[in-house]
Parts: sequence; C-alpha cells; structure tokens
Amino acid sequence: MISRISPWLLLAGYPILLWWHLSSLLERPYYQFVVVVPILVLMLIRPRGERDELAKEDRWPWVAPAGLAIALALLAAATWKWSPWTAMLSFLIAGFCLLWTSTGGSGMCRWLSAWVMCWILLPLPFGWDERLTVALRGVTTRMTSHALDQFGVLHISYMNVIQVPAKSLFIADACSGVHSLYVLLAASLFWALYYRRAILHTFLLVSGAFAVVLFENITRLVVIVLGLGWRKDLSVGTNHLLLGLLLFMLSVGLIISWDQLLLFLLPGRNSESSDSIAARTAKVAGSAPPGEVPRRAGLAMIVLAPMFFVCGGMQWLLKPSGLPDLSASFRTPATLKELAEAGLPENLAGYNRLGYKHITRVVGDPFGQQSEQWLYGKEPILVQVSIDYPYAGHHDPRVCYSQVGWQIGSAEVRHVSVRQQAGDQSEMVNLVEAPVAVVQMSRPLEGEAILMFSLVDQGGRITALLADRSAVPKLDDARRRFQSFFAPRVTSTEAPPQAPLTQFQLLARSAEAMTPVQIEQLVMFYHEFRKHALDQFSQGSATSSPAVTSTSKWNSASLAPSTAQE
Repeated sequence: MISRISPWLLLAGYPILLWWHLSSLLERPYYQFVVVVPILVLMLIRPRGERDELAKEDRWPWVAPAGLAIALALLAAATWKWSPWTAMLSFLIAGFCLLWTSTGGSGMCRWLSAWVMCWILLPLPFGWDERLTVALRGVTTRMTSHALDQFGVLHISYMNVIQVPAKSLFIADACSGVHSLYVLLAASLFWALYYRRAILHTFLLVSGAFAVVLFENITRLVVIVLGLGWRKDLSVGTNHLLLGLLLFMLSVGLIISWDQLLLFLLPGRNSESSDSIAARTAKVAGSAPPGEVPRRAGLAMIVLAPMFFVCGGMQWLLKPSGLPDLSASFRTPATLKELAEAGLPENLAGYNRLGYKHITRVVGDPFGQQSEQWLYGKEPILVQVSIDYPYAGHHDPRVCYSQVGWQIGSAEVRHVSVRQQAGDQSEMVNLVEAPVAVVQMSRPLEGEAILMFSLVDQGGRITALLADRSAVPKLDDARRRFQSFFAPRVTSTEAPPQAPLTQFQLLARSAEAMTPVQIEQLVMFYHEFRKHALDQFSQGSATSSPAVTSTSKWNSASLAPSTAQE
C-alpha cells in the first residue's frame, strides 16, 4: 500500500513550480509550441512488445536511489530559491527514476524516446537561449546583406538593421523567423526519435536545423526587401503571415530531406538508436519481475517520497500570491485606446510638442505591436516618448536598443514620489514611490541619449526591470547564479504581473553628454508624461473595450507600484 502511494507523494512536490515554469515558457513566443509536446510524448511511447524480456535479478540497484536523491536535492534548492527551471530539471530526473523503478532496464525501450523528448521543455540555462537568438539575428543580418549585394539592391546594414530606401527593417525575432528555431529543433528531434534514428544521425539532424533556420531567415528578409522594390510590403499584416507559413513548411520539408540524405550517407549506422541503447541496457541491468518493484528502489522511494511532498507544501507557503494565468499568452490582446496627438499637452514640463505618429508592427515585435510616439523638444535635447503595447511579461528595452547600434552605459532604477490623495481632500496624505529605469546610452554620429522606461500591468502596478543580459554567454553568469543559491533568500509575496503589460518609454537625445540637472528634469518630465497618459486611460474606462475597461484601475493617485530587479 505504501509503495503505491509513494509515487503520488513524489509527484506532489512539483505542480506549483512546474506551473510557473510553463508560464514562463508560454510568455516567450518561440516556446509556445510546448503545448503540443504532451501529444508528441504520447506518440513516442512504445507498446509492450514480445522482445521485452524481464530479468529476475535486480542489477544496478543504485540507479533509482541515487537519481531520487539528486532530484530531491534539486527540488529543495528550487523551492528555497524559487527556481522553476531547477524544478523542471529535478522533475525530469525523478521521472526517469520512476519509470526505471516501474519497468526496469528491460522496459526502457518503451519510454526512453518519450523521456528524451521531454527535455525540449527545459531551455538553456542562464538566459543562453535568448542570447542564442540575439546571436542568430546578427548572423542573419550579415548574410542577408551579402545576399542583397548579389541581387544588386541598394541598402545599408548595421548591427541588426537593414535599411533600404523604402523602409528600415529591424531584424527582430518576429520578422526574421527566429521563432522557428526552437520549433524546428523540436520537430527534428521528434522525427529522429519517432523513426528510431541512430545517435549520430539524430545529432546531425538536429544540428542541421540551425542551417535550415538561417536559410529561412535570409530568404524571408530578401523576399521582403525585393517586395518593397515592387511596392509590396510583406513585412506586416496578412502578407507577412502567409510568407512565414510558406517558409516554415519549406523548412520542414528541408528537415525531412536532410534526414533522407543522412540515411543515404550513413548506411549501416542507424542501429544505435535509443531503442538499441535501451535493449543493451536491459541485458546488463535487468529488472524485477512484472508488477514487482525492486526492493532497494522501493525502499528509497518510501523514504524519500514524503520529503518531496514536504517540498510541495513549502511551495504553497512560499509562492507569490496568485498563480500565473497560462491562457493569457494565447488570448488576443485588445487594442489599446489611442490617445492621438492631443492625448498629451503641447507643453509638458517645459518641453514643446513637435510631432506625433502611430505605429503598427507584427505580432511579437520587441518594440511592441502597437506604439504611439510623441516628439518633444527643448534645446539642446530632443525627447521622444512612447506608449508600447502589448507585452506578455517584464521587458527590458536595452536589449532592443543594443541591437540597433546603441552602446549601453550605466543603468539604475529610480523612484519618483507620487502624491496620493484621499477622496476630494486637497491635502496630501502620503507619498508613493513609483519606479522608473534610467539608462545612459551613446551611438556614433548621434551623440548621447537617456532611456527611461517602466511597465504597467492590468492591475495598475508599475514595475521597472533591469535584466542582466549580454550578447555573448559568459561563464561568470553560471558562477554567479550558482553562488546565488547559497545567498540569503529574499522572500517575495508579490503576485506575477497581470498581462498584457503596457510600456511607457522615453528616449532623450543630445549631441553632448547631459548634466545631472538635465537628467533630473527628464525624470520629472517622464513622470508627468506617465501620469498624464494614465489619467487619459482612466477617463476612457466607460468604453466597452476590454483593454480600456481594465485600465480603469490606472489612476495616478492610486497606483500600487513595485520594483522588480533581476
């Protein structure tokens, strides 16, 4: 009886952190394919065959106890430091031990491929997956520039931007097809596991997905640029979507063709598949008779399973208030209320309004799908303020600006005191600290710049996040993150942001470095801009638009700001 309950006690240690892990994956468009991974896993599970011979001796008895001990240590660390990624790693190890305990080495043929497929749910650590996409943008830009040279197209390329006479194209994930990278990696891995390809074959097939993605990205951008020459804009709207679907199907076809080529180039080498490894392991390891749990593995599970259950209980106690909404990433965000040019005054904090424009971009663009931009000026500073929408979670625009040629300098989160009044009383009852991230930047031929930004969720909370991301992976990141596990835990009861988020951004440019006094004036200008915009949204709460209705909580006199800093 206890041995039957133990696996359920073990699994009870994971739901909370795995929910957070899945939520973080779904916030990133290039991981939203994970919703179909359970179907792929079920397709990879083999039915019991006649070749599944069961040995009567329990060899390698240390596999399950050692694996469960490692999984428990990882889960305890994940619970203490609230690390969903570490919890997912622990879950994969614990799942292997559970399956090993249930079927032994002889049953690996039935589930090993499915277990390997589950590793697609674990991204690269330390943000290296995002850095990989950043590096891919740079490679795409350079190779696209060479391809356009062959077509004789007049253009300028710098950083991750390709500028042609008709339009300037920022090589973002959404417009360059970088989102296809992880989808094609998962597709090639599934294809190899489903057809039981050899290990070398699988490695070459998955590696070939990188070349296919590069080809897709370059083809997409070249076609968009050539289309602009024919006065056909394929970078936005339905045309952009159809082009992306066509190129994705072409990429899948190239993956299948590469698989067939590998079958021809590697004759006789496709016997060393995951099934053959499992079969060879079964001969060495053996397993217990059907329906009987190996004695040592069963004892280890009985001892350790309650500890997993305790970790699950601790997660309930330590979790932030409220669970993330997994469906928010798939709901089409409502159109944000357009303030238009008159939405901000002609004179704001001593700066005069010079212009206005409304921009619509592709879904998933890092600068926001929708933007309203106002241009203000006061010698010698030119200020552009914008409202960008929507974002699924915290967003650090420094990454975007670094990819268009800006050199990022010092950055800090400042707090501006907001006067909070009670009812119709005129006296001030308290001050609320509203955060804003302030970043110093520079770019050759354009001078110095100050970037300020913050995000407001649908609950009215203001956040300012400064994420530690660089273009090249550094081993120092691994060391720093590892050391952070031994640092004192900072308790957080803050609920996750209510998506979609709206970004309020300021970019001030000057030919010379700005003085501290000018920076302080810009901080106050930013505060007035954000306050005025939120008041405008609050006044439109009577409309039926979901996005506008939810912004009825956005009131500069009743904000509940918070600061998130990574």
